[in-house]
Amino acid sequence: MRQWELFGITDQEPVVTPIPRRTEEEPATSGSAGPVADEPEFFWATDTTLRMQVVSQAAVDVMGWPAGRCLGEDLLTLFGLGGPNFDVVSAHVNALGGDDDSFTLEGVRATVRCWVGPVHDESGRLSGTRCLAVAMETVDVRDASTGTAVA
Repeated sequence: MRQWELFGITDQEPVVTPIPRRTEEEPATSGSAGPVADEPEFFWATDTTLRMQVVSQAAVDVMGWPAGRCLGEDLLTLFGLGGPNFDVVSAHVNALGGDDDSFTLEGVRATVRCWVGPVHDESGRLSGTRCLAVAMETVDVRDASTGTAVA
């Protein structure tokens, strides 16, 4: 019976490569529409069909929608394929493909720069996406129309 020793492979501690931070993830500024502070804030999570599974209060405040309108709805229904928020759906599709992406969400109460990335389960299988707000600019809602939300 032969025994092999793999030098340089099994005798070293594993090296973990840090994930590079994107320039869009610079510390966010705080706005009155939500508590985005020095760190990115969780906005929402979707499953692999891009249905919202969890949504934060800060996200619904920015969009001007009740949380019940968002939960269980897919992003295509919420944001559509056209208009100013087309990049929301596109970035999430890219995240399902394994890539990180970013977009600008034009909400009713703020414009928010967001980062979106894939989420994997314990087995390493893709289980959905997560969206983080990384920068927020407050919008004066007195100037906003009383019609439907932009987001």
